[in-house]
Order: sequence, then structure tokens, then C-alpha cells
Amino acid sequence: MLETEIQENNLSKKKKKNKRGKITKLKNKNCDLRKEKSEKKNELKELLKTIERIENIYDADDKKGSSRKFNTINNSRKFLNRNICSFLENLDKKFD
Repeated sequence: MLETEIQENNLSKKKKKNKRGKITKLKNKNCDLRKEKSEKKNELKELLKTIERIENIYDADDKKGSSRKFNTINNSRKFLNRNICSFLENLDKKFD
């Protein structure tokens, strides 16, 4: 009887250890996903700012102002998303 209690106790200890390991893995994964979410959120903010700047090109009062705004954005292409860069290239061809 005592041996069966000891064996059951050992099994429950192993189960607890396994559960702790799984919980630790899930916590680490959750932490990584939160970091990734934060990075994606920051990327989205930057994209929205850039889109707003592009929209401001069309809202300029005259051609000189709009071309100045376009050139400012176009000169900073190396810091922008590649999709926005391709859009700026197409816009550059049709800007005049």
C-alpha cells in the first residue's frame, strides 16, 4: 500500500513538472508574440504616416508645393516600404 502511494506521488510530481514546462513554453511564446505585435503596430504607424504625407502631395495649393512635397518623400525612399517605393516610382512617371 505504501509503495503504491509513493508511485502515485512520483507520477503526480512528473505531471506537475510537465505542466510547469508547458506553461513556461507558452509564456515564452506569448512574450515573443507580444513583441512581434508591438513591432507590427509600429510599422503600421509608420506606413500610415507615409500615406498621409503622400495624400498631402495632392492637397498642396500649387504645383510647386506639391512637387516639393513629392521630392521630399521621393528622396527618403530608402527608408520606406518597398510597396510604397514602387508606388512612388509610378507616381514619378505620371507626376507632371
